[in-house]
Amino acid sequence: MTDTTPADGPSAPGRTPASGTPANDVSADNIPAPDSSTTTLGVPADGTTSARSTGKRRFLSTVLSLALLAGLALWIFWPRDAGGPAVLHNGTAAYQIKLTLHSPKRGTSPVTVHVTDRQGKPAALTTVSVEPVMPHMGHAAAPATAVAGAPGLYRADNVRFFMAGAWEITVVLRGPTGTDQAVFPVLVT
Repeated sequence: MTDTTPADGPSAPGRTPASGTPANDVSADNIPAPDSSTTTLGVPADGTTSARSTGKRRFLSTVLSLALLAGLALWIFWPRDAGGPAVLHNGTAAYQIKLTLHSPKRGTSPVTVHVTDRQGKPAALTTVSVEPVMPHMGHAAAPATAVAGAPGLYRADNVRFFMAGAWEITVVLRGPTGTDQAVFPVLVT
């Protein structure tokens, strides 16, 4: 058996063995070359996709398509409001008020205000205004003046609700007893 240990002893880190290359050499010459058939991300160098990545894409595409179809089905078949008018009651010290919002949906809607005194007789008022406000959003639509019809019956035709959500309609009454107001909460869809 032949001893291959250099004459000055076994190689230690940082020492050059008899071959002349340092023992801990990490130069580019000593690093093995990467496999030229793939890139650093494991994608074949020729640009084709592997069967595994194609399967993942197909799966993700199917899941996304199913999610979109489920969302569309929910949107189409979700129960909707019957669309009837909202009828609300409130009062002040001098008046009883019944407010009818004919179409509680986003857009314009006629509002009818029926006002009676505390004895149930139709109220004779000089002006009635309808003021829609969306307090939690800081929005207000333009006030609408209601026109008198039958005794105690007032109608504002173009009350505007420019977005869905919780609104408050303030009805301001001006008449022989002064000015009164009542607030009606309304959910607009």
